[in-house]
Amino acid sequence: MVKTTSLLKKPFMLILWLFVVLFIVFSSASYLLHQIHLKQAEKHFSDVSSTLLDEQIKKKFDVGQAINLSYANNSQLKKAIAFEDRSFLIKELKHTQQNFSIWTRFKEIGMHIITADGRSLLRTYDIPSYNQDLTRHNLIQKVIKTRKDVSGIDIGGASTNYRLIDIIPVFANDDPEEIVGFISMSQGFESIMNAMNKAGFQFAIYKAIRPDNGGPAEFVQDDNEIYQTQSLKNLSFTEKNLLTNSLHFQNNQVLYTQNLFDNTGKIKATIVVAEPIEILQREAWQNTKNYIIVFAFILIVLLVLSMALLNMMRKEVIKPIQRLEKKIGTIIQTQSFDQEVEVVENNEIGQMKHRFNRLLSEINELIYSINYQQKAIDQTLIVSRTDPYGTILYVNDNFCRISGYSKEELVGQPHNIVRHPEMPKSTFEEVWATIQSKKIWSGEIKNLRKNGETYYVMSYIMPLLDKNGNIKEFLSIREDITERVRLEKSLEKAKQDAEERRLVAEKSNQAKSEFLSSMSHELRTPLNSIIGFAQLLELSDLSEKQKKQLKNISTSGEHLLHLINDLLELAKIESGNISLSVERTELKPIVEECLQMIHTAAEKHHIKILISEKSNCNYFVIADHLRLKQVLVNFLTNAIKYNRENGSVILFAEKKTAEESPHKNGCIRISIEDTGYGIAEKYQKKLFQPFNRLGHETSTIEGTGIGLAITKDLIEKMDGQVGFESTEGVGSTFWFDIPIASDIDSDSLEQCRLKNEEQVENTSIEPKKTGKTTLRILYIEDNPANMQLMANIIETLDNCELVIAPNAEDGTTKAQQYLPNIIFIDINLPGMNGDEALPILKAIPELEAQNTLYYALTANAMKEDVKEGLIKGFDKYLTKPINVAEILSIIKEQTYSL
Repeated sequence: MVKTTSLLKKPFMLILWLFVVLFIVFSSASYLLHQIHLKQAEKHFSDVSSTLLDEQIKKKFDVGQAINLSYANNSQLKKAIAFEDRSFLIKELKHTQQNFSIWTRFKEIGMHIITADGRSLLRTYDIPSYNQDLTRHNLIQKVIKTRKDVSGIDIGGASTNYRLIDIIPVFANDDPEEIVGFISMSQGFESIMNAMNKAGFQFAIYKAIRPDNGGPAEFVQDDNEIYQTQSLKNLSFTEKNLLTNSLHFQNNQVLYTQNLFDNTGKIKATIVVAEPIEILQREAWQNTKNYIIVFAFILIVLLVLSMALLNMMRKEVIKPIQRLEKKIGTIIQTQSFDQEVEVVENNEIGQMKHRFNRLLSEINELIYSINYQQKAIDQTLIVSRTDPYGTILYVNDNFCRISGYSKEELVGQPHNIVRHPEMPKSTFEEVWATIQSKKIWSGEIKNLRKNGETYYVMSYIMPLLDKNGNIKEFLSIREDITERVRLEKSLEKAKQDAEERRLVAEKSNQAKSEFLSSMSHELRTPLNSIIGFAQLLELSDLSEKQKKQLKNISTSGEHLLHLINDLLELAKIESGNISLSVERTELKPIVEECLQMIHTAAEKHHIKILISEKSNCNYFVIADHLRLKQVLVNFLTNAIKYNRENGSVILFAEKKTAEESPHKNGCIRISIEDTGYGIAEKYQKKLFQPFNRLGHETSTIEGTGIGLAITKDLIEKMDGQVGFESTEGVGSTFWFDIPIASDIDSDSLEQCRLKNEEQVENTSIEPKKTGKTTLRILYIEDNPANMQLMANIIETLDNCELVIAPNAEDGTTKAQQYLPNIIFIDINLPGMNGDEALPILKAIPELEAQNTLYYALTANAMKEDVKEGLIKGFDKYLTKPINVAEILSIIKEQTYSL
């Protein structure tokens, strides 16, 4: 039994660890916070001590300065000081001293009258001080030097205690610039100490005692008896410590120090304000305690919430899951999957139970489906299992039925018990190698029944792996394909018979085409003589009757010649020997040329040839230049032949977009509308069938009945479409679509048209004379635009001569005459194509002697075409559109080799 743990264990441990972490964080934070509060308390003590001390000292100095000013401005006192009248001064000062003590409540105020040269004249606290030299006192020196009021804390002139001293110069009554003496007012620190004690602080002054040998100063408490009642004794300071710190900790007290400096910048004394350190700590702890209470409250709240959450989780999650687990255990034990779990929760667990019930339903359906499929497999397929060594472990009933063996005869036997002896050993070696590599093998196997009959199976053998990926068993699923194999053999024989019939039909069709071609050639020779001599006889002096008879001969001969040409064209199309040069072709010159060609015929029948105003022929199309012209002339000629006297023919060209046509750039639809008699509906389905004149067999209109069939085939070979609309008695409209190559603007199109109007057939480009050997080039091409482009290319080069031929026959003649160094040949040419012309050109001895190069230049750009062209003997196979850089490279390379 699997050992389980409660789902609450991990949340409980997580919460426990969370509280441990929070306690550690809380403790650390409390300690750090207490240290911060301690620093804040220290700063507060320092600020309060400094402020209170400065305030008390300032108050004392303000009193002393007020007293000094009142004395210094007394004219009688000035006079007594000037004449050193001590009796007057004693009398006067005694009275005023009593008054000042009453007004200020300062009992330690002492007054000292000093002469202008620094001698003691009179002091209220020690009368027998007359003529004492005071010039060595720091403050006396400063006031004599600056002649201004001087205040400071220093040792009194007649004592060793530090006092607050204010000295002011006294000026003569008759001369404000003459100093007659000085008045010094000194005060003790008793009132300041009382104020500090009232604020909870202790106060004392430590003075520096410097030894004569220049060693470090020793700081001792001032010997004023007012400090004796306090505990600020035996404190230890160093000058360095006093200079760098204002706070000190000694004798469980925190001390604030304020230094007094002499004229040389050295510390002469330091004022000490002290407070018990426990008061400081108590203040800091009070602040920290407030935060600790907040932290503790938060911790307790989190603990309560966590316990409540765990209890809720136990009630809302654990118990429903336990009930679900108990139900699942019951289902597993009973193997009854048509049960349902009771759903009482309206939450995720309830949703899970709903899904579990759905899963139970699907499992139940799946079990039923598997059982059904197993039954279907057992009835239709052959199933077996073997151990890793090929020994049969299980077979289904279908295996026994097909093989003729019983289960008892098969189980425990090697699987080759049904192997046919004619099966090659290599097949089973392949099977074993495949399945041993843990892959599935599939293929046909020929087996042998128990009764010796042969049967065929389509076999799939797959390895079954254990959880460690090792092969545990092999599963074989086979399908009986005996009937299919027999049928395939029958079909193969039928296919061979059909292939033989096809070859016979091809030979028959080829014989027909060869016969038509041969007959066309044989008939054309005498016809040329008949027509030629008939035309010569027309020049003779003949009677009208003879001329009429001769005209009939000529007309019939020409009609017969057209019939022969159409038959030859049809034979080429049917045999697949026709070759098209499908490439980028300008439409407008072709339309204009065709209209010019049928102009005479139209005039003869009094037919008006019109072009619709909405027509637009300014496009380049993908077509064979010569065949497109042939198609358009055929449609125009038919529109004239089958028209009424004084009728009209309207040509209309419009663009069809890519959405309206199967071509990505769209197409051009050229329509030819006539005002003829139209085509009866019963003939329309047979319109494009060869040798069908649709009821005109007995009419006077000449024709063969195969022109439209040829035209349709040519248009479709150029990836176009043909159609018509006709109304009997009204007229017909024939149209054809041809793909657009690309859009081009009117200016560029007009420039191309003007270039193509130039006659380039049978013309030569004379070389530019530079004194070097001339490179002779022959270009065999039937497209005027390509002729002009090649001529323009050669014009840019020196020492090159270009000869152009419009067909292979003319090209062969020109090659013998001019002996070119390079020959560019289009493959798809009228009459003899480029492939057929190549061996003829190569057979010319002079060209062979000078190593003439042959380059195919064609629109046939498939890989197979290129490969076949190189096999046929071309030095290079170039594809259209013409790559100018490639042509220039070839010519320049050959020029350098001359």
